[in-house]
Amino acid sequence: MSTGVNFADMIELIADTVPGRPAIVAGSSRLTYAELDARADRAARLLRHAGVQPGEHVGIYAVNRIEWVEAMIGCLKLRATPVNINYRYVAAELRYLIDNADLRTIVVERRYLPTLTTALADVSPVRAVVVIEDGSPPPADVPADVPADGRCGGAAGSQATSWRTVGFEDPTADPATDPRPVRIPRDGDDHYIIYTGGTTGLPKGVVWRSADLFRAAIARPLPDGRVPTGITDFVEHAANPPLNYFTLAPLMHGAAQLGVLIAIATAGTTVLWTGRSFDAPAIWDLAAAERATSMTVVGDAMALPLVDALEARPGGWDLSGLFALANSGAPLSSGVRARLARLLPNVLIIDSYGATELGHSGAEEGGPARFRLSGDTAVLDEHLVPINPGADAVGRIARRGAIPLGYYKDPEKTAAVFQTDAGGVRWAVPGDLATVDADGTVRLLGRGSTVVNSGGEKIFPEEVEDALKTHPDLVDAVVVGVPDPRFGERVVALAVLRTGRAPDSAALIAHCRGLVAGFKVPREIHTVTAIRRSPAGKVDIPWARARAADLSGSAEPPVTADPSGSAEPSGTADLSGSAEPPDATDLSGSAEPPGSAEPPGSAPAPGLSPAGVIGELAADGSAADVARRERASFLPDLLIAALERGRDLPAVHLDGRVLTGAEVRDEMSRYAQAYAKLGLGVGSPTAMISANRPEVLFTMGANMLTGCRSSALHPLGSVDDHAYILADAEIETLVFDPAFAHRATELAQRVPSLVNLLSLGPAEVGTDLTALAAGFTPRPLVAPRVGPEDVSGITYTGGTTGRPKGVMSTYRGAATMTQIQLAEWEWPTETRFLVCTPLSHAGAAFFVPVLLRGGSLVVLPRFDPAAVLDAIEKYRITATMLVPTMLYHLLDHPKLATADTSSLQTVFYGASAMSPTRLAEAIERFGPVFFQFYGQSECPMTISVLRRGDHDVTRPDRLASCGRPVPWVRVALLDDDGAEVADGEPGEVCVRGPLLSAGYWRRPDQTAELFEHGWLHTGDIARRDADGFLTIVDRKKDMVVTGGFNIFPKEVEDVLCSHPAIAAAAVIGVPDDTWGEAVKAVVTLRPGAEVSTAELTALVRERKGPHHAPKSVDVVDELPMSPVGKPDKKALRARYWSTGERRVH
Repeated sequence: MSTGVNFADMIELIADTVPGRPAIVAGSSRLTYAELDARADRAARLLRHAGVQPGEHVGIYAVNRIEWVEAMIGCLKLRATPVNINYRYVAAELRYLIDNADLRTIVVERRYLPTLTTALADVSPVRAVVVIEDGSPPPADVPADVPADGRCGGAAGSQATSWRTVGFEDPTADPATDPRPVRIPRDGDDHYIIYTGGTTGLPKGVVWRSADLFRAAIARPLPDGRVPTGITDFVEHAANPPLNYFTLAPLMHGAAQLGVLIAIATAGTTVLWTGRSFDAPAIWDLAAAERATSMTVVGDAMALPLVDALEARPGGWDLSGLFALANSGAPLSSGVRARLARLLPNVLIIDSYGATELGHSGAEEGGPARFRLSGDTAVLDEHLVPINPGADAVGRIARRGAIPLGYYKDPEKTAAVFQTDAGGVRWAVPGDLATVDADGTVRLLGRGSTVVNSGGEKIFPEEVEDALKTHPDLVDAVVVGVPDPRFGERVVALAVLRTGRAPDSAALIAHCRGLVAGFKVPREIHTVTAIRRSPAGKVDIPWARARAADLSGSAEPPVTADPSGSAEPSGTADLSGSAEPPDATDLSGSAEPPGSAEPPGSAPAPGLSPAGVIGELAADGSAADVARRERASFLPDLLIAALERGRDLPAVHLDGRVLTGAEVRDEMSRYAQAYAKLGLGVGSPTAMISANRPEVLFTMGANMLTGCRSSALHPLGSVDDHAYILADAEIETLVFDPAFAHRATELAQRVPSLVNLLSLGPAEVGTDLTALAAGFTPRPLVAPRVGPEDVSGITYTGGTTGRPKGVMSTYRGAATMTQIQLAEWEWPTETRFLVCTPLSHAGAAFFVPVLLRGGSLVVLPRFDPAAVLDAIEKYRITATMLVPTMLYHLLDHPKLATADTSSLQTVFYGASAMSPTRLAEAIERFGPVFFQFYGQSECPMTISVLRRGDHDVTRPDRLASCGRPVPWVRVALLDDDGAEVADGEPGEVCVRGPLLSAGYWRRPDQTAELFEHGWLHTGDIARRDADGFLTIVDRKKDMVVTGGFNIFPKEVEDVLCSHPAIAAAAVIGVPDDTWGEAVKAVVTLRPGAEVSTAELTALVRERKGPHHAPKSVDVVDELPMSPVGKPDKKALRARYWSTGERRVH
């Protein structure tokens, strides 16, 4: 039977062997094996009556209760496949799982019917819903054909549904009606699916053959040492005294389901925790009352409150029957483990390793994070070759033999995880890293040694130390983890400073953020005079941990601070009706937080700055000291003030709606609470792709109010570019317009870090963020606890190397930009501002300033010349922002001749250079209303301004200028040696001041180049006249600015050179009256090859998007080359630009 084990056959055989033995205890319900088998037969008949066929998938949507087990076994008896449903899901998540898992029947607890009804509101493949009564009153908005007592069913659903409901206690399935057991031929090929990953993103179904899952997860060694090979081995064992298995995790997770099957296989008794919260004293009460012989927990999140309860009531429970406490899913910390060992000296504490894709793969041996893997499990190198014991190499834990078939309906992920080696052996390789000791034991990286495990995220200290040590003010550094009540550990650094140096803590934090992911950045940095090392030069890690814990004040875990303002001891955490800890996972081998590993909204410990500390803060306790310590106001604070100031005024006209400041405020509050519900907070990496719609504003507000690190994807970008940005920025959460659902699905498949998809409305994938937010009551807005150098967002701009670079915006920089806008820009007395650029990009920069001025915004879905002119006339628009290409389209539109634009008082323009000729034409048509701002992502929007009165149509040179620097920054024109040039001489525009970004994300070399000589180098070459006006004449960079978009030639050249006819390509910008610059491609062909220019343009459009597509393509015999063999683009540009001085149009 070793290849034909079927779980239903196993259950029936055990029931026949020990019919009177207790099988399961769940609350007040108790069943013997005979009763469980009969009840499962009854469930099988009920499901068959509801239309379930062999091979179909049946969802089970309930908390821990005896009916969960009955339904699971009933499915197995029919050869149907039970599918676990996370009862925390909102309707959109539930809809996704229903569709992804091809569910046709769902067994649901009545309390979850409203959510299920919402999920099934659209056309659904579900035929039947089987309702488990839980005492909840029947909701008014769900099918009413199941009475409260659940004793009838089968009637058609309401007119609004295409599915029928059946009561789980439907009498047609009673033995008196049909007493026959459900016994049909079955085999080991029947499927068992475990959905995993749903709490952190799109859930995925791991598909097992029942025979393989039996071998991988159930066939544990028997007490006599034999490893069972089939059901009969367990039957022989059934005569032994039974064990009582106490399962604390919810059955919606694979670990709990397999725990029940293990208990059945060994003819033991399963005790389920059915409490609505994780009540540690009540759990020990139940363990003592049921004489539990083993308990299964998931990491410190469960173990810690259990330990606290034991210490609070020494000797309070008779646990003499308990001999094993097994842990899986997340590692036990040594402190919790030691306390358990001290309090339960006769109990074996077992840490096991496994994953949903591997099954049970090893047990602890030789200390924390050291495991002896099972025979079919190994640590593989990158070529899928097992690493030899003792080799100094890191590999991935993998299993062969009894492994899953793959992920349900996901061939790409299946191919990525389930790989075949050169010898034809198929391996499951989920990705956990490990090394192999000389004795064959495996060290799991991230679960012991010096690795910090923060909420399940594995942080290698050496990587963070290397980042710190690149700072010029540091001599030495060591990074360790200290206890954290929520995430297990948090990252803390000890640093030794160079003599005479005293860097600001925020600067060090920002330095790290540019080199390593946000969750790896130390939350605290403490100075020490020296780092203790061994004679061999290695850091004394026990000393470092003790010192860090002492300096951080967390040698003993403190009470957890609830972001809502209440303090809640860890032992009484409300787990929203789940026995599962907030961050626990099933058999994943590690606990993964639902967002950033940095606690969202958490306040620093006393004496610490929000960004971390170095040394001690000077404090005298006086009122003046308190006042000095109040942090500065950043953009979230300004947003809150703006919405409150205009709470009774119209704030936004968008998508046919007019929203007051109070209405926008309340929606942002709801969205921020939804973010918090999903675990998003300070530092959580998010991105958004959407057209202009109200929900974009609400989401932007949620990002600011929760302190998320945000990035934007342009709606016209290609999937390749979007995937690159998300992967490079390590984005975990993507918010998307439902119109981009297909793109979101593609990105989720291509970007490993992307685990959360949030849709702005109903969509076929992801969580409906709008529906989730609608369930919250507005609360007063509170700005997040952030520091001035914390990274608020990453804006991607291109580079000469061809790949976009992430520019790190800080809270300081964003606040400075807004202050400059308010102080230096020329605004109408009454501001009615038209937004026709994407809100996710430039349009958002005007939201807070306009509202702070008491104005309102009219937002168009997109730029359309006729719609812009109509809106100006209809709403009497007084200000707007346009890029030059937009203005050109307005000037050329026939409707302009009759449009009433007399209300316009200010037209802000920027993003690319304006043609002086066309600017003069615009002034003639619209009047002296134009105001230019000059900046770049690295120093946003306001390096210099050309005021309305400076637009002198009699002076074309002045119209070509980008104005004079604002007083908030210092601007110099420098030569290549860093010296200032004289007026009239060309020099690079370089900037200093609080407006600057923190540099490029994880690109220290390019960041150092950007800030060479202590200035930010823009790459723009300009001249300054005697009046201080700057005029840009050329760019050091090869970047082409076309219609306000930055195009980087190498990206286009790479696409062109991928065509088989192309030998070489060079891309430049050439003058264009509409676009400012147009993308020009110059190519050479391979011998004998032919290709049309239209074909090349189409290729680039498909691969990169419309803005990258060349407006013209020239085929030449050869490209001009520089002495070092590179295409000479300066010579190439000279062929297409006029002989005038100005090299930007």
